[in-house]
Amino acid sequence: MGEGTAIRNPAWPRLLLLATVALGAGLLLQRAAATLPVELWWPALRASAEGDIRQAVFGLAIMPRAAVALLAGAALGLAGALCQHVLRNPLAEPTVLGVSAGAQLALIAATLWLPGALAWGPGVPAFAGAALVALLILSLALRGGVSPGAIVLSGLILGLYGASLAALAVIFHRDYLTDILLWQAGALDQTGWEVAFYLAPRLAAGFLLAALLIRPLELLGLSDEGAQGLGLRLGLIRTLTFLLAAGLAGAVAATVGVIGFVGLIAPHLARAAGARRLRQRLVWSPLVGGGLLFATDQILQSVPGLGFIPTGAASSILSLPLLLWLMRRLGASGERSSPAAGLPLAPGQRPALILACLLAALAAMAALALFAGHGEQGWQWLSPADSPFLGWRWPRVLGAISAGALVAVAGLLLQRTTGNMMASPELLGVSQGAALGVTLLAVVAPSADGATALLAAMAGALAALAILAGTALSGRLGRGGADRVLLAGATLGSLFGGLATLLLAMAGARAMALLSWMTGSTAQLTPSLALTAAGCAAAVLLLGLAARRWLAILPLGPETAAGLGLPAGRGRLGLLTLAAAATGVATVLVGPLSFIGLLAPRLVVLAGFRTPVQTMIAAATTGALLLTAADWLGRNLIYPWALPAGLLATVLGCPVALWLLLRGRGPEGVGAR
Repeated sequence: MGEGTAIRNPAWPRLLLLATVALGAGLLLQRAAATLPVELWWPALRASAEGDIRQAVFGLAIMPRAAVALLAGAALGLAGALCQHVLRNPLAEPTVLGVSAGAQLALIAATLWLPGALAWGPGVPAFAGAALVALLILSLALRGGVSPGAIVLSGLILGLYGASLAALAVIFHRDYLTDILLWQAGALDQTGWEVAFYLAPRLAAGFLLAALLIRPLELLGLSDEGAQGLGLRLGLIRTLTFLLAAGLAGAVAATVGVIGFVGLIAPHLARAAGARRLRQRLVWSPLVGGGLLFATDQILQSVPGLGFIPTGAASSILSLPLLLWLMRRLGASGERSSPAAGLPLAPGQRPALILACLLAALAAMAALALFAGHGEQGWQWLSPADSPFLGWRWPRVLGAISAGALVAVAGLLLQRTTGNMMASPELLGVSQGAALGVTLLAVVAPSADGATALLAAMAGALAALAILAGTALSGRLGRGGADRVLLAGATLGSLFGGLATLLLAMAGARAMALLSWMTGSTAQLTPSLALTAAGCAAAVLLLGLAARRWLAILPLGPETAAGLGLPAGRGRLGLLTLAAAATGVATVLVGPLSFIGLLAPRLVVLAGFRTPVQTMIAAATTGALLLTAADWLGRNLIYPWALPAGLLATVLGCPVALWLLLRGRGPEGVGAR
């Protein structure tokens, strides 16, 4: 079940929490005293004196911001505790489940295209979006045979889907770019008490509803059969509880933006501090969440030069040590998979024929992308004599082929190395790490050349894999089941994505170019970069083929590898490094692609390819075909506007990724046949 591993000595978490909140309170009092004499605090709270800027700052900015931090953190802590209990998964929370992304996307859509929906306040569209995602996740939870890990992974995929659509909305509405990016990062700046008065009654209602549901929620902690035997209506209780959590998360997203990981960390810290029973966690998780966000915000305002950083992004940064601690403390999930789980039992009847068809389809797609397109006079077919137009197109086509092949090979390497058919650069946080590296470089050194960007992307990808290897692929978590590795990687990916959003908000005039790149655009590819990409793709493919013995044996487990004389540790490290390099190169080319690294290897495996050589060549061909088709469709579907290839691949790939995940009823792919 695993809501966390019991901590033998809860003294240090209590002391740490008390010290953190005390530090935040001390910083608040210091700032308040420096702004306004103590004897004027109460008059300033009652009514700021006209013409007295000190009372206005104290009564309309400092104190409302502190109150909003406490209320928003408490709401997220309560929502996280409810999600983790209902789904019986210790890594569940509104951000990880995609609920916050649903609220974010709905609010952006209402603001840009349906402002009439805001007549009743931003909470209405935000709750609608959050509730829609919550109901989708809940419908999966109520299906028989779907593992808790698969449910959370479905939420992560939906969250990535919603974030991609939100990025598309920002691209088409550039005038609102900075405000939307800052809001997405979770800014707590206040100019009055309106947000606090909005959140307070909703948090109180959330507490009241949770108290009314406490008895059936305690029964929900039993097995489904035991709860139903006691007369509990599982579907109704889970629906009500999940909608309550969605409402709390939607209220926070509507007022201060997306604040991640507070709802994930708070219930575990409450449990570590001694709140073992559900009743205790529902009381202490909001208190811990409010205290954490409040202290983070006060520390952020007190450090010179950091006041412009949104608190939501800062909380993600400060949550990283707690997140790593949490992942190492989690025990087995009870969802173990065999080392080669998800691999087909027998090769296809004619893999050579299928591979030939894939290569022919890629050649046809490349020709279509080169010579056919929508222009000012309708659809046109270029001839070889139209060299200027072909000179613009061939770098994009070659770059798309190279990037698709690279990320597909990276996905295959990760799947073979982890023995998990749902592993991919996107779901393990590798793509997001590479994107974070490039974005950080663009902010710190905007004049850096392409080689430096390539190194930054590889460093980010390697850092993501290093963190994952140090937490999820070793120790108790690594022995705890395939879903833990994926959930840990996906959580890290969400963290890196939040940090990249923060950097975008800091990028100023370069933000639009960076955002366009992060959605997977091939528009900026030059001939030299395209040729370099093709060389890198060929090198990665050759190195991968040279490691075919490792690829064949590692999925069988370390014991089998050791019995055959293969150094499993070095082999896994080499393949992970190659996967990181391939992801880094692809990220520099067209940004962090979504689902290509998952779909291409999984589709060729389902087609019947079994040997490492055949599977790798087929996966590279399929990835190149998918991205080339997405790039061509993006250029022509809504001409003269263009959709980035990576974004279109996300839109088209999300339903397929969910189908592949649920087809196996679990992240390890058991039963995929």
